[in-house]
Amino acid sequence: MGSTKRDYRAVAAKKLARELEAAKDKAFAEPVIQYLIGRCGEDSGLSEDVMQRHKTFGKCMDYLYGKAKKMAGKSQSVAVRDGMVYEWAEDYYHRDDRAEEEKKARERAERKAKQPSGTAKAGSTAVRAKKKERKEKQADGQMDIFSFMGTQTA
Repeated sequence: MGSTKRDYRAVAAKKLARELEAAKDKAFAEPVIQYLIGRCGEDSGLSEDVMQRHKTFGKCMDYLYGKAKKMAGKSQSVAVRDGMVYEWAEDYYHRDDRAEEEKKARERAERKAKQPSGTAKAGSTAVRAKKKERKEKQADGQMDIFSFMGTQTA
């Protein structure tokens, strides 16, 4: 039984290490993930929670930012001790939010199903066409350097 827990711990540490590599804000993510990796080595329960499919460090960061915003209240910023951030990170992984995540996934799927096919694609194509048209209009009023030298451009 001891080896199974060790395996969970190692697998959880690998998952967190991969998420660190993919993190956009490595300066913030690295100390938090290193802390979590250390804690997974000590706590098989945390390791098991980290291994849940719906738990990601990206969602953990959203949770941490949400907690900090809540703590800041109406002010624009707040200072949070490292220990508090680490505690919040563990809280995120220990939270039982599978039902909440499944509900969000169903709602996204329903919204996507209701959206007429091609709407998103057609909208982005129209935006690109308008941008191209604007660039062409800007270019019509501009002179290029070769016109000053009497050279024709292709």
